[in-house]
Amino acid sequence: MKSVFKILLIATLVIALVFAAALGYLISNKKILTDFVLAQINKELNAELKIESSDVTLFKNFPNVSLDLLGVSISKNNSSIFKANHVYLGFNIEDIINKNYHIQVIKIDSGQFQLVVDKKGQANFDIIKPKTNAEKDTSSFLVELEKVKFDNVAIRFTNYQTKQLYHTFLNNAEFEGKFSNKVFDLKIDAKALVEKCRAEDIAFITDKKVELSASININNALKTYTFKNAALKIDELDLLVNGSLKETAKGNNADIRFDAKKISITSLLSILPITLPAEVLAYQTSGNVYFKGSVIGPITPHSNPRIETTFGINNGSLKNEKLNLSLHNISLLGAFNNGDKKTLATSSLFLKNVKAQLLNDNISANIQLSNLAKPLLDLSVNGSMDLNNLFKLFPNNSIEKISGTVNFDSKIKANLKDADASKIWKQAGNYGNFDLNINELKVKDIDKTINNLKATFGLNGADLKIENCALNLNQTDVSIKGYLNNFLGYLFSANEILDADINYKSDFVDLAHVIFAPTNADNANNKSNQQYNLPKNIKLTLNASIKELKHKQFIAHQVETKLQVLPMQIIVEKFTCSAFNGTLALSTKIVNSTQGNYFVESKINIKNIQLTDAFKQCENFGQNNITYQNISGTYSGNIDFAGVWDEKLNCKKDKILALISVQIKNGQLINYKPLEALSKYISLSDLQNLKFADLNNTIEIKQQTIVIPKMQINNNALNITMSGSQNFDNFLDYNLKLNLTELLKKKRKPKDNEFGEEDEKTKGLNLFISMRGPIDNLKISYDKANVKANIKQNIKQEGQTIKELIKKEFGTNTDNKNNEKPKEKDNDNDELEFEKE
Repeated sequence: MKSVFKILLIATLVIALVFAAALGYLISNKKILTDFVLAQINKELNAELKIESSDVTLFKNFPNVSLDLLGVSISKNNSSIFKANHVYLGFNIEDIINKNYHIQVIKIDSGQFQLVVDKKGQANFDIIKPKTNAEKDTSSFLVELEKVKFDNVAIRFTNYQTKQLYHTFLNNAEFEGKFSNKVFDLKIDAKALVEKCRAEDIAFITDKKVELSASININNALKTYTFKNAALKIDELDLLVNGSLKETAKGNNADIRFDAKKISITSLLSILPITLPAEVLAYQTSGNVYFKGSVIGPITPHSNPRIETTFGINNGSLKNEKLNLSLHNISLLGAFNNGDKKTLATSSLFLKNVKAQLLNDNISANIQLSNLAKPLLDLSVNGSMDLNNLFKLFPNNSIEKISGTVNFDSKIKANLKDADASKIWKQAGNYGNFDLNINELKVKDIDKTINNLKATFGLNGADLKIENCALNLNQTDVSIKGYLNNFLGYLFSANEILDADINYKSDFVDLAHVIFAPTNADNANNKSNQQYNLPKNIKLTLNASIKELKHKQFIAHQVETKLQVLPMQIIVEKFTCSAFNGTLALSTKIVNSTQGNYFVESKINIKNIQLTDAFKQCENFGQNNITYQNISGTYSGNIDFAGVWDEKLNCKKDKILALISVQIKNGQLINYKPLEALSKYISLSDLQNLKFADLNNTIEIKQQTIVIPKMQINNNALNITMSGSQNFDNFLDYNLKLNLTELLKKKRKPKDNEFGEEDEKTKGLNLFISMRGPIDNLKISYDKANVKANIKQNIKQEGQTIKELIKKEFGTNTDNKNNEKPKEKDNDNDELEFEKE
């Protein structure tokens, strides 16, 4: 036993010594070997091979000894063709010692091929120098390849002449065979990702995993490549490939046939140039599915082979256990061919007799794509769908709940290549009829649910006709009819204009039912930062008729309106209604400027509205100074208004201008607190129920101030002449003129004038009062400036009369020789001041 171990130990040591000696030899001769290899390779190329450094290894391609070329690059005319981090050249140890350099293995690790054919047909990878028959290879640099490996290598091929693009990433690939033999079998095992496979902008394969396992018989003498039962897997689609390629002077002749050995509906769908969502791949499939085809004919820069495929599904099904949903009775016939001229322009794809059943819903369709260079779509589809089933089949995160049905019958012809997407939907012959019934629709983060929506739509070309659309939102009923001309063009293109004509009718509308608000607090907060702009590509004419309109406490009847939406404009041509026991009519124009601001002009005509109703229904117009409990009367007038809002719909108060004509009949102010400041002059009981006759004036609003010109207010307490202003911060600056005769009459006892006689001589003297300050802290003072101007004109005529009245009222001596000012009663708190010349 010991002798056996001894022999094994000696053998191991001998092998180790041999390898150590070989490694030592390689290391000592690394530079010589590297220079020799580079020189021999560059002799065969009309491009330049460069490396950054080199090394030797025994184990990378064991049992071969490898020369590791690091930082390898091949370029031609300053254009990179190939780069790699490592290129390993494997040699037999004995050959190296004998200086017979036969490369048996080539391995490329982390590299990239950049292969290009320009528009003239010149290839950048044509880098092997041609040899004449007289030339002989006398060098000892012989290539006896048996294996080629690729790890993490990208191959990018672009042919600008034929408009072809192929991008493939080889995760790992191995080619094994006697490459130096004239006839040999080449074994291929490869795993790759085909990133792009395009021809004339048509994507045939995009981001698909590909696996290939094949044995190809290569006959270099006959220049034929024959393969049998090659296994090709494209994503989930398994194909068996048989046939041959023959190299000719002009190109290659192909005779290739393929057939699916294992296929399901999802595997058939997986070859489409799209990435299927995980929800689709999760479906369990069954049914009879087939897929087969052929590629036959010459492959040259100027001609393509005949390509044909046929596929189909019979009695198929898709089932999702998680959703308890299945699509069954699936059937279709499909075919593809590249036509008589074997070009994309003559290529076509057919899907005929497509049928499927979702629970009790039936769908059928026919689809044809012709001229794949400029794809022409011809689609017809009809059927009925339960909206809840449709929602399960195609989940939408924005919909919480939906129930109802949709019936459809449509046909669409479209040029998918057209750069103007809107033209796709303008082809003659496009039509569609849709009947939509929504029992319930709840959208996520919206506070209301739509119920009982019934609509019938008709599609004619790009135009949509709303034959009828009716729905109920709680007690609100909505009925819409009209036309959306160029609806599909507008929907699919940012530059197309929607031209709509809509008629809207309703018996009752409660705006609380039809205004949808976000329930999510974050959405509500973000709304404050949202910018609003009127659309640039909508023309809309809306005629609306509402018998009763309600918003909170506001109620209007017989609402009639006509408005136009134009690019960046809204024009309300007419709005009329009965409200507050009167009538309202207005016209408005809103213009959205390119800077984002909104310019608003409006004219309002108001007739015989009741102020109490107006203040109550409008919640006192957002203020508490005068409420519906403080005011009554009949108001008529006109309002001319202009204002500016910014893009966030914030009002620019300094830009508001308005002229308001005021006509109030039988007006009354009840318990209006600011009037109590006049209680020194007028009875408090009268001020608490101030009644006034017709009041007429034109009020102006500008520079954030309400300007009230001088007006006469005849009332039950004391007739007043008033003028002044009030700003938007409720700071008042009013000037009041009180007739002294009336004031004194209010202070006289009834017995002093028991017959109601009027003293005509005292009408010329007035009392002037200034009312100034915040509305909740008004200061009442005597207006000396106004009284001086008035007394200068009237004191001479009214002097004696004043003395008599003052004597009677205050008990003063009018014969004061020193011209002293009259004294007021000690018990009178009225701060009256009189001046005379």
